[in-house]
Amino acid sequence: MRVCMKVLLMVSMLLAGGCGGGSVNPQEQETKEGTVTLRTFNLVKKTDGQSDVEINVRHGSNETQIYSGIGIYGSADSSPLKLSHVELGQTLTFELIDANNQTSLKSVQKALTTAENQWIIAAGDQGKYHFAFFDKPSLPNVSEQKVAAYLIDAREIDEEENSQLAVDGKVMQANLESFSLSTPFELDAAATGLTLTLEDDVGSQFQCQLETGDKPLLVIVSADNKCRQFGF
Repeated sequence: MRVCMKVLLMVSMLLAGGCGGGSVNPQEQETKEGTVTLRTFNLVKKTDGQSDVEINVRHGSNETQIYSGIGIYGSADSSPLKLSHVELGQTLTFELIDANNQTSLKSVQKALTTAENQWIIAAGDQGKYHFAFFDKPSLPNVSEQKVAAYLIDAREIDEEENSQLAVDGKVMQANLESFSLSTPFELDAAATGLTLTLEDDVGSQFQCQLETGDKPLLVIVSADNKCRQFGF
């Protein structure tokens, strides 16, 4: 009887190991990948409206180019970045490079903790460059005949400036810091000639005109004092 019980026990253990009942191989778990979609906005000033820059990301022993070949101030491009299980949460190196001579203009370190969509702004000129990172926000529910909008004030990289954000005289946010993402606000769908105003602490105003369609939008106010509109 004891011999039979031992044989049955050994057979049960073998069956469990052969049918997926064993533990997960840690090495297999570490090689699982997550894909982060990085959307890069190029606000790096160079001569004649050109902005010949590249952006690379170093992660582990790998290097991935996430922006290149466009060279236009105010342009945007999306690129997937595959990160292994162990690379999520670890510090990555983002480097802004002059495409003409391959010199490094700016290098920053940033950890991406989740495999979600990210927005990146590269901005600056004449030796002063800046990276800003944002988790792509979720879209709120909006009223009928309205569209959702977000705004980033990217005019100043050296000064911490707070502005009041208003559209057609209606205050959307009382204090908006430079290079921060506004709270979501509603705009009339398919509208033309909406006046966006940013007013600083001393009363100086910046204004531009917005046009909307039927899709949500991101507005970035750039250093050349333009409101640049992008789809979500």
